[in-house]
Amino acid sequence: MYTTPTCGFCHQVKAYLNQRGVPFTEYDVSRDPQAAADMVRRSGQQGVPVILIDGQVVVGFRRPLIDQLLAQRATRPPRLGAVIADASRIAAKKGVQLPDGAYLGRVDPGSAAALAGLRPGDVIVQLAGQTVRTDQDVDRIMANVCPGQMVDLLVWRNGQTIRTTVRFQNTNGTNQRISESANSEIRSKVWANCKIYTHPSFGPRDTPAHCPQRDGRSDWADWSRSQSR
Repeated sequence: MYTTPTCGFCHQVKAYLNQRGVPFTEYDVSRDPQAAADMVRRSGQQGVPVILIDGQVVVGFRRPLIDQLLAQRATRPPRLGAVIADASRIAAKKGVQLPDGAYLGRVDPGSAAALAGLRPGDVIVQLAGQTVRTDQDVDRIMANVCPGQMVDLLVWRNGQTIRTTVRFQNTNGTNQRISESANSEIRSKVWANCKIYTHPSFGPRDTPAHCPQRDGRSDWADWSRSQSR
């Protein structure tokens, strides 16, 4: 959730999500230029609040749309929340050596992949105890993952193998992340669902509830086969 301290609608949407028991991560764009640039890139807007729910952009306090997106989350299978491609294709394209697996081109903020500590450039080589040789293996394995389930991940990163475990979205709207590495320890617990961007120069009148939305274009459009899982 991208907000500012002086934005009236920002305070309203935060109060509403708190009332519903929906955890969120807040970014104050008046203090974080990188978050402000990210907000504009994703939404095409400079007004606040801007909310991301499972990768979907909501500009302004649009309560019906927020309710709809939260309801959809409860009924659909969990998503990894990353743009992936066949690692062998990427290795050939870039002229680098990569292990067989699913190459991560983009990781959506607040997604299961992000909460597991995954980064662009990682290669998933094992998921839920099953070997991943291509991006299609991720689709096949994720089809059998249930909300709230703990799933083991084994990823390759810069020549190191990292083992991590993520709990996918469950019924109360939280994600839990616990991760461990054979080469370095990564231990943390993260709770997040939404992102809100804000800026103090924008007041309630600057963020009408009917603001238009525009999806950001992927930087990976030249891949022969890639999509967000």
